[in-house]
Amino acid sequence: MVVHPDKMRPNCFPTSTYETRGTLKKLQPTCQQPSAKAVARVQEAPKKDQAQYDAAVNPPAPPKPAASAPQVTAVNIDPSAQSPSQRAAMRCITAGRSPMLCGENGLGKWFQGVLANSAALANTVAPGSADMLSKATKPLPPGLEIAGNYVGEGNWCLQFDDRSAMLSCGDLDPEQRFYSIGFVNNQAAIRIEMTPKPLTVYLRPDGSLAGEGPVVVNGRVVAGSQAVTTAGTTGRMVTTQTPSSRTLTPLEAQQYAGQSNLHQDGQYYRLDTTTTQSHFEPGKPPTTTYVPSYTPKTETCSVPNLKSAGKTQVDALKGLTESMLGGESASPTPQGLRMHGSYVPATGFSVEFFPESAIMGCGAAARAYPYSIQASAGQAVVRVSAADHPLNMMLRSDGSLDPGSGQYEVLGRRIIGQRADGDFVFAPLNQSCSLAVMKPGTDPAVSEATASPNRPGTQR
Repeated sequence: MVVHPDKMRPNCFPTSTYETRGTLKKLQPTCQQPSAKAVARVQEAPKKDQAQYDAAVNPPAPPKPAASAPQVTAVNIDPSAQSPSQRAAMRCITAGRSPMLCGENGLGKWFQGVLANSAALANTVAPGSADMLSKATKPLPPGLEIAGNYVGEGNWCLQFDDRSAMLSCGDLDPEQRFYSIGFVNNQAAIRIEMTPKPLTVYLRPDGSLAGEGPVVVNGRVVAGSQAVTTAGTTGRMVTTQTPSSRTLTPLEAQQYAGQSNLHQDGQYYRLDTTTTQSHFEPGKPPTTTYVPSYTPKTETCSVPNLKSAGKTQVDALKGLTESMLGGESASPTPQGLRMHGSYVPATGFSVEFFPESAIMGCGAAARAYPYSIQASAGQAVVRVSAADHPLNMMLRSDGSLDPGSGQYEVLGRRIIGQRADGDFVFAPLNQSCSLAVMKPGTDPAVSEATASPNRPGTQR
């Protein structure tokens, strides 16, 4: 039987014939072996079928649409039309500090105002603390400070902010003490005001604090609690007046003719009326709050040998701001010597210090860089770590800041637009100023709004 696949029957089966052996012998010499191309075609057929099957079962994902360019709204900011706080916020953001840190500046000033109104309560809670609180809210002149939370054996704890240290040792309750910074043998010496005599600790190269001891400390301990009562109020009648007006046609206005509260307004009339309402406002009962009471105690504490440990009070305020504003977490304050305040010379160049960075300013250009402070020849050297052009400034004994001489170009930015998500769009704003000795000055955001750089720079 010979099957002929090239001759298919209607039922889709090939045609079959029956041949004799003699006929097959005649056909055999006419058979030809398939070519390599034909063999390859047959071998590729299953692969092609499989590829078609896979494409049908697992179709390729549709191409992603091309991302459209984010919409940007042009912004034209006129510094002369802004309030000092607005200029300070814009300068802070364009300098490169995070919006979270810029927001903390305003919150810190608000918090300082709250403390300024709390002296009476503080004096009730802890006698003598009202004077401490009054000093803590006075304007702080620019200069050196130390940041960090330092702990050691004997329950020693020193937690610094820009003007005071929260000190405790032994069984004493933490208490705020003011401090000052000097330099002895190329070491920073921190003198902490306390009785019976001040405490001096030295900042070592490894970042720890060490002093001599034992140390006698006059402090206090919690002795109980006392009640602070706030007087209540009595109920009273409260009268409120609400003005209103309505528009009348000439026909409607006839019934109010002659009244002083009727005014003609073009083709119509305006009738002004005042509604008076009275209601009873209930009084509030007196409230009593229990606060700790203290008793004096003198403690002899061990030799202070303290190491850096954890967050500071400044970082706690940052965390409070972050939770209130719902923003991302800011980096903690660097430990050790820091600077605060602004320095502005007549040339237009300025420096404004923050715990984590220093804003270098020239005219309208400003840029924030990290900085460090080192002792040299009995003075402090502020090293601004600008990758393109670092700058060293000497803090003189008279409080001035000497950056040397020459020209310094501030590679700043300016706001030119805002995206739909609220992020700003910036363009370069570079300006150069002459370096000169700087003295403590006013807020650069105020002085630089109208200041001109010593030499024009480039604005791109």
